Amino acid sequence: MTTLTLSPETTVTVPAVLAQIQDLTYDLTGFHPAVDRAVAALEELATATLDADESQSVVAVLGGLADGSLATLLGLVVRHIANPDTNPALADLPTDRKQKLRRLGAEYTAGISGDYLTDIASEVCAVIDGV
Repeated sequence: MTTLTLSPETTVTVPAVLAQIQDLTYDLTGFHPAVDRAVAALEELATATLDADESQSVVAVLGGLADGSLATLLGLVVRHIANPDTNPALADLPTDRKQKLRRLGAEYTAGISGDYLTDIASEVCAVIDGV
């Protein structure tokens, strides 16, 4: 697997990014059919031929909408699955572990849907738009 650690000012070649996407697609497939479909859809987006308007819209939907995005949805799904109150498979865990899961799920959702990432995706949209 190709792992890239980048500082914001680093330029990466298109083949390197596509290789990382393909590696992650391979690594993330096989856990659950719904995950497989989501991973395939993201890989399809990465390799799709988009015009500037579509590019801007896709970036906004993935992570740049303040009132909700795919990133926010992902955070909420993780929170739902990790929460013993909403996932019966975790209901029999010890109380301390259930409390920790509730907290970690909430923290994950807050982190992935936080202002920092949303602001960056919004800025990408603005640059595409020429603002």
